[in-house]
Amino acid sequence: MVQTVELPRPVASSLQVLGIRFVLITTDGQLQVYQLRGGEEKQPFALLAEGKTPDPSPSQKGWVIPRFILVHKDQVIAADTALTQFGLQASAGKLVPQWVACQETMAVSALFAQDSTVIYTHRYPDRPGIFMTAVDVESGRVFWETQVADPPLTEARLSDNAQSIEAIGQSGVIYRFDPASNAISLSGIRPDRVLRFPELTDGRIPRGCVLPSNLWIMGTPGNRELFVLQPHQDRTKVTTLSLPRPLSSVPVSFRNGVLIGLEDGSLALLDVTTQQPIGQPFQCDVAPGERITWRDIVPIDAETVLAANSAGWLLKLAWTDQPTGHFEIKQSRLFDSPAASPLCMLGDHVVMIDANNNALALTLNDLATAANQQLQSNIVWGPLNAGSVACLATADGTVVLLSPDLNFTKVDLDGELPVGKPVVLDNRLVIATQQGSLFAVDPVQGTVVRRVTFPAACATGPTVVGETLVVGTLDGRWIMVPKADVLHDATKN
Repeated sequence: MVQTVELPRPVASSLQVLGIRFVLITTDGQLQVYQLRGGEEKQPFALLAEGKTPDPSPSQKGWVIPRFILVHKDQVIAADTALTQFGLQASAGKLVPQWVACQETMAVSALFAQDSTVIYTHRYPDRPGIFMTAVDVESGRVFWETQVADPPLTEARLSDNAQSIEAIGQSGVIYRFDPASNAISLSGIRPDRVLRFPELTDGRIPRGCVLPSNLWIMGTPGNRELFVLQPHQDRTKVTTLSLPRPLSSVPVSFRNGVLIGLEDGSLALLDVTTQQPIGQPFQCDVAPGERITWRDIVPIDAETVLAANSAGWLLKLAWTDQPTGHFEIKQSRLFDSPAASPLCMLGDHVVMIDANNNALALTLNDLATAANQQLQSNIVWGPLNAGSVACLATADGTVVLLSPDLNFTKVDLDGELPVGKPVVLDNRLVIATQQGSLFAVDPVQGTVVRRVTFPAACATGPTVVGETLVVGTLDGRWIMVPKADVLHDATKN
């Protein structure tokens, strides 16, 4: 060892070397430039200059901040919560900021420079996806910005002609594409304004549904507004629908409107075109000061829904128009342990998992318990309907298929966790995973027939379009794979 350099904090990214100098950045944003000195055998590198990137804003306090540096034509550029160019004043021992661009962002990868332009890859704290911005090295002026990753909001859906696909990203961009085409890129119908989601910093992502009128609805639990997106030619009109209380459910399409649960324990049916309630909201029993989370709202038919909330209520509600529109309670049941999962319709039963990890099969007619099975770990996915069975996964990596009488069939997915909604094709259950695989499973035996691996983590389940399966990935790609490639038994030639 020739020399030890004491640093104020750990190094945050790779060193940048330029000739006889190297530059580093520490985890708190300190930049230091060291220079090789001739004739110094024991301490060959000396500190030449130092500086610091701008402090995070109050909204960025507590973030784990990635930091990257680039030396380009004797200029030092740092990327963390902004893009900063520093000038070297060696005589004063300082790195002095020359300009700051792209503030209130978060760097996600190393900088790249070509000629007089630096490419900055980043995300915004209140906008989903990944962005790339081209910035002039000399002035800090932004040339252009584009979104390069837009995670899907939900599974893709068939268009009205059943030949093409519509998909929506978490940014509100609506994508339309034909799986039969050989296009390598997608063009999206963008909202007429930027959608922002402050709740993203807390890990709450927007959820949504699509109405029969082709209006897309987006909302984030805890927020007091819904975004209504109406595609029109090359632009999507965005309308904001204000809510009287924070949202506490996933929006659900029902009776040509959107049905939502609110934290005060109410269920409201809204006409998103007039921005007015349809009929009277339903109000469940709530203790004073209690905040309610609606675990799931599931339409059974055109007039009836099942709804489960954090107070322990499971309600079967029927809509009636007389004397004014409202929900009537057809069946109700108060559980000691509330639902901790979505509700899964399975024949004439509904399956749910309670907070004590009990898998319950309840008869739709009277909500009585038909079967009860204890799970060994917390539910992390499902239960979701897959034809004649329900699928679920627990935190210990167990994936099971569940019959209406709660007979369990375990499935070995090599420890991978399912994501999105499964589909049933040719007596095969097709499941996507967070690790980027599609599994075709024999639902009777619980055996994996075929596995297809993608180069990215899946964010949705598969959508079937003719002879093609379409899967959305976490990095914003939509992958199309022939159905035969997924269903073919790998053991056969």
